[in-house]
Order: sequence, then C-alpha cells, then structure tokens
Amino acid sequence: MSTPNPATPELLAHLASLLPENWYIPASVAFTAAGVPEALPALYAFAAAQGCKSEEEKVVLVRRIRDAVFKGGILTGYARAINALLALHESLPPSLQASSSERPIDTVKMDDARKRGKEFFEELYGPTAENVQGLLDGIYPDLGFFSSTIAYGLVYGGTPELHTTMESSFVQIAALVAGDTPRQVGWHLANVRRIGATKEQASAVREIALEVGRACGVRWRSAVPEVPE
Repeated sequence: MSTPNPATPELLAHLASLLPENWYIPASVAFTAAGVPEALPALYAFAAAQGCKSEEEKVVLVRRIRDAVFKGGILTGYARAINALLALHESLPPSLQASSSERPIDTVKMDDARKRGKEFFEELYGPTAENVQGLLDGIYPDLGFFSSTIAYGLVYGGTPELHTTMESSFVQIAALVAGDTPRQVGWHLANVRRIGATKEQASAVREIALEVGRACGVRWRSAVPEVPE
C-alpha cells in the first residue's frame, strides 16, 4: 500500500498563506530534506496554478524551485536533492525541463568563486563571519574551503538572478529545520534577520519547514530555535 502524498492542496494552500510571495522556495527544500521527493511535482503544479499567467512565468517558477532544491542539497544531502529534482523533472513537459546550466560551469574561475563566496559569507554572517569561518577551518581545512568557495561562491551565490540573498537564506533555514540541526538553525535565523528579514518573514519560513516536516513524519530530537528579535 503506497503512502499518501503529504503535499495535499490543503497543506500547500496553508504554506502559501504563510509567505505568499515565495513560499514555494522553503517548502520545496523542506520536502526534499524530509525525504519526500514526490511532493515536488504537486508543489510546482499548485504554485503554477496559483501564480503563473504565462508560459514564461512557469519557466521562471520552475527554475527558482529547481535551483532552491539544488542549493538546499548542500545541507539536505545531494542524494535527496537528486531524488526531488528527478521527480520534478519527470513531471514536467519538455519545454520546462532544464536544458542548460544556470551557472557558467565552463568558464568559472576558482579565484572568482572564492571572492564571491567570501563576500556572500560575510554579508550573511556579519560580525560573526570570521569566527564561523575559523571554526570550519579548524575542524577541517577542506571543510572551510568547501564552505567559502564551493558552497557560498558557486552554489548559494551563483544565481543572483534567481534568488536574492534573503531567499538563499530561506533555503538554508528550511533545510536545517527539516533536517533537525538546531545549532545551525539558530545561526541562520540570526543571519536572515541580520540581512533585513522581518521577524514575521523569518517566522514564516521556520513555520513552513515545521509544517512540512510534521506532514512528512519528521521527529525532532531537540527544540527548534525561535526567531530572534
């Protein structure tokens, strides 16, 4: 007996009411983190029906969802991101399937990625950036390099035309909440407030991830941090 898809119209409508402009970004990442890839086609179809009046708008929507899941893969794990992206891909007509990279993968230079990653990391972490980078470098230098250059330079910071810095932060929060990693949830809730998100926006992203997690059977071992003032 198959398990019902938790991405019901009722749940999706509720999620959309929490963050009307871009609810589908944290929601798609939270479903991915929870290991429910079959939710992605339903989520896209609902979001398209709700907000797209043209084929061009559908193209933009699906690009934003795809790249959110890809960015979230840094934290959800790429096995889960692959499963979610595959489920979405197979549900789309050829005109909406990805045909080229969103990033200049043939011409990217590591020095450029390192510079962009440092700028993005410092924007997000503010006065705590040096300490956090030092922690990552101290744990394992390869981890520090990966975070600053690959994750922040190429992945999170690689498509500013698709997601604002704040939306990329929403991706991180959704992945971390649904993935039950409270230490990092606290970091990134503080970060998103630092870069200008209102308490209501940050709370909505947190709640979307919690609602998705509950619907998908996630069990949290620790309390999920609250949004700071």
